[in-house]
Amino acid sequence: MTTTSPAVQPSARTDTSPPVGVSCTNLAKRFPDGTVALDDVTVECPAGGITVLLGPSGCGKTTLLRCVAGLETPTSGAVLIGGRDVSAVDAGLRGVAMVFQNHALYPDKTAEGNLAFPLKMAGVPKHERTSRVAAVAELLRIDGLLKRRPGQLSGGQRQRVGIGRALVREPDVLLMDEPFSSLDAELRVEMRAEFLALQRRLGMTTLYVTHDQVEALSLADQLVVLRAGRIEQATSAEEMFRRPATSFVAAFLGGMNLLTGTHRAGRLHLPGHPDGLPLPPSVPVPTGDVTVGVRPEDLRPGPGTGADLVLELTTVLTELLGRERLVHGQLGELRVKARLHADIDVGERLIVHASPADLHLFGPDGLRS
Repeated sequence: MTTTSPAVQPSARTDTSPPVGVSCTNLAKRFPDGTVALDDVTVECPAGGITVLLGPSGCGKTTLLRCVAGLETPTSGAVLIGGRDVSAVDAGLRGVAMVFQNHALYPDKTAEGNLAFPLKMAGVPKHERTSRVAAVAELLRIDGLLKRRPGQLSGGQRQRVGIGRALVREPDVLLMDEPFSSLDAELRVEMRAEFLALQRRLGMTTLYVTHDQVEALSLADQLVVLRAGRIEQATSAEEMFRRPATSFVAAFLGGMNLLTGTHRAGRLHLPGHPDGLPLPPSVPVPTGDVTVGVRPEDLRPGPGTGADLVLELTTVLTELLGRERLVHGQLGELRVKARLHADIDVGERLIVHASPADLHLFGPDGLRS
């Protein structure tokens, strides 16, 4: 592992300093009990953008964030911030700040005291502390709350103070670990929109951990999906949703239905289609087992045409989603979901179809064809 001299000083952002990128190269983290949290992770987080780390519990996303922060030491590999290797640099000298799920505010300090505390610990002169706290409080619209203690603040106000305490340090990189997950649904949406507007204004490089797919899609400039300590796919949110690289990403992001079938002589043999569906010759699918993915919103009522995928379902559950319903239907032993503008009763027979253009094909290794 390449090391960096401990004499490296923390860098601080200014209004004119350009944002820095974050690079993780062949990063691995194995805990003493043998648990492999990260397994050869390499990812580039673009300067000035939001990189969202998404995946199921235990996939390694928080461990990756903590390795960047310097709160965990990688077993191997390197972390670079702004092109400098910080793998052996103390957390306080990396130019990063972290916002956690819980607000972690000092209950005996006012909002102003909480904001000023990291600056006081860093030895920043009082007049500069005062001006920086005032600027951040105005930015986050909490300047009228500075004399209140955390117990006198709402959940959203406390989270703003938590974010402000990170921003007041003027870090190069902002690290956020599920910062809004403890808030109620309406406030979470509001805070997400406020944070996105703030990040666009500041242009600060941000790594953001979440398990919320909607949050990930709405915030990410780059979306990174992890599974069992490895990266399944890293690309823009729009590209990942449009062209998931693996069947795991397809099912995890947006709940794609996955149907198992076979490909023989240019035709897909799937449940309900013993004679097979014609496969466009431009799609390179090897002969043999294949997985066909179709999103719930791409299934439409009715039998469609001869080239469409047609599924005959027995409705077992419906979820009201405002003007739409998420219909859960049984197809043999498989549960299939369809998002429809229709009133469907449990037990009702339902025929849905999807056009060939809306199908996603994956080989037996789970990789996109």
